[in-house]
Amino acid sequence: MLLKRFLLFLPVLFVSFIAPRRVEAQVGQGMKQPRLLILLDESSSMIEPWTKNSEKYKAAEEIILSLIDSVYSVNNSVEFALRAFGEQHNVKENNCYDTKREVMFSRNNRTQMQLRLEDLHPLGTTPIAYSLQKAAEEDLTEDNKYFYSLVLITDGKESCGGDICAIAKMLMERKIHFKPYIISLVNDGKLKLEYDCLGNYLEVTNEADIPKAVGTIVESYRPMLNMIKSDLKKLESAMVNTPSILKVEVPTFKVTKEVEEPKPAQQEVVVKKEEPKPAQQEVVVKEEPKPEPKPEPKPEPKPAPKPRVREEIAYLPMKNAYRPLPNHSYLSPVTHPVQVPHIPMPPPNPPDSKVAITPRKPRNNPPPKPDPKKPDEKLVSYVLQTSESPETMVELYFTDGKGKFYTTTPEIAIVNPDNGKEVKRFIRSVNAQGSPDPQKLAAGTYNINIPGKTMLVARNVPVQPNRVNKLTIVVSNGSLHFAYEGKPDKPVSEFQARVTNRVLGGGGSDKMQNCDVDLEYESGNYHITINTVPVTHRNVDIDFDNVTVITIDEPGWLKITNTNALGKAGLYTPLGDQFVQFGNVNVTGDPESQKIRLQPGLYEVRYRKHANMPVHDETRLRFNVKPNETTELELNS
Repeated sequence: MLLKRFLLFLPVLFVSFIAPRRVEAQVGQGMKQPRLLILLDESSSMIEPWTKNSEKYKAAEEIILSLIDSVYSVNNSVEFALRAFGEQHNVKENNCYDTKREVMFSRNNRTQMQLRLEDLHPLGTTPIAYSLQKAAEEDLTEDNKYFYSLVLITDGKESCGGDICAIAKMLMERKIHFKPYIISLVNDGKLKLEYDCLGNYLEVTNEADIPKAVGTIVESYRPMLNMIKSDLKKLESAMVNTPSILKVEVPTFKVTKEVEEPKPAQQEVVVKKEEPKPAQQEVVVKEEPKPEPKPEPKPEPKPAPKPRVREEIAYLPMKNAYRPLPNHSYLSPVTHPVQVPHIPMPPPNPPDSKVAITPRKPRNNPPPKPDPKKPDEKLVSYVLQTSESPETMVELYFTDGKGKFYTTTPEIAIVNPDNGKEVKRFIRSVNAQGSPDPQKLAAGTYNINIPGKTMLVARNVPVQPNRVNKLTIVVSNGSLHFAYEGKPDKPVSEFQARVTNRVLGGGGSDKMQNCDVDLEYESGNYHITINTVPVTHRNVDIDFDNVTVITIDEPGWLKITNTNALGKAGLYTPLGDQFVQFGNVNVTGDPESQKIRLQPGLYEVRYRKHANMPVHDETRLRFNVKPNETTELELNS
């Protein structure tokens, strides 16, 4: 009987071990953790209005937060990350390597994303191709574990000469897999063709388009999120059709139903009455006399404890030396009413002289600041060319009139000539080929102003509708001039300067300039290094048709008057709350050779009285240098 039951249970036991493993294999096969990288455009054009009530970068922030909420509504295990480009360097620098990962991949990071988005601000250019390459190489690196998607949010095209299609092809050859989406904040057919080789192109030109674009991205996640459910009927059939390992044919048993025998009829039970019991007799208990208690023996007195000696007390555990304060009860003193006689006060003596009350003087308010002086205006000539376009656009070119075009990026102000009000202000940007980026502008007549020490003005420029208005303005270089503070006519013949243009495409190499000679430079930002002691650094903007003046202080002299040799002494200049070394002076004992030229200011000299003394025992002396004066200093030995 036991053998039959075991053979009947054996197939069920075998399927119970095999079937769950098949279900696990179906669920785990091909499933990867989803990750979504947002590549955000933070170039200067994103600060332009998107709708009447919002700018483009604010619209991008709204799209990102809406996308996070929608994806988390169907799957809260998705990891989000954020990379931005064009938010570290100003558009004047034309930095084509400006991309940075702002938020790492993690789950439930909506708050972190929102806080980081609030700190970002549009600044620079649009290096989309380079940003895609860096995103693939640094962010989308574990496609064997994760399923990656990339959402690019932008309002324009590549401005650094990169080839987006070539980057996409290179990523495919490297087998870097991800699913890209492009969300465009503008309606531009040419832009759609440029991104056609990259991925799905979605236009979001108003708030009503946001749910549709977000829904398209969220729909791609639904197949990943539905776990494979097991069909119970298929599982039952699999259990029945499972072959037996022991090759044992299980016989079919028929269970015959046993016929129940009828229960016997219940017989009546006759209860007999109990016979009366005899009455109990009272039992008389005689009390026996109790024995008298014996007196207990008195305890013997214990001997008095021996006094502990000092050695024994020393090894006892210490106790807290806390002693409660004694509870003193105080009685309030008995008060007796005391009557004090009233003594009248004598009348005050009148003053011998009259007191004059001086009115409060009005507070001395600082003098009002004078109105800022308007820069002088200089009219410039221009040439206007137009071509057909679905929108009204303006492109600004700068030339010297001799065939040379400038790639500098000055600030531009467009003014209505009728009322003098500013219509638009922007920073001119150029692509890698040096062509300016077009700017949207309503049709009309405007003055084009180039702010600076001298404002260049192109008057009454007609902007035609539905045309690309190419405006070529004739300008000339700026120049750099050096002068002494308070003595503008004295030539700075003692020094030489290194002039560096650090902006990409702005000028290139360094140029050495004698400080008593003026040289011309293209408009742009320059770093100036003057070979004073210590070195003087300046950073200036050189404008078109302007002279930029750099003033420096006249130097003084330091003379160490020691006639004994001490070796090298270090010279230090203040930097913040510390002193940093900028040079040495060799104290040989000859005062004439111990004379050096220094710029005016506070300094510190550090020296050791003996060559074998440690550094921390060096002597420090502070001194001041004034213009055109000699400061004599004696180092004690």
